[in-house]
Amino acid sequence: MSDTNTSETSPTGPGKVLIWLLLVLGFVGIGIAIYFMGPWLQDQLNSAPGADAGAPTTQTTAE
Repeated sequence: MSDTNTSETSPTGPGKVLIWLLLVLGFVGIGIAIYFMGPWLQDQLNSAPGADAGAPTTQTTAE
């Protein structure tokens, strides 16, 4: 008796692999976006009014 159905299918199917691949690519894309947008966002915070609140007005050195 020969088996004519030689293709093997996983229980997860190709659809779930595609969903996982898209999720991983999405998280990598978000990480890259945060990495490159970080300095710009920091500049926005530094230029906000009151960004230097609580900062010392003079530098003191301990001798």
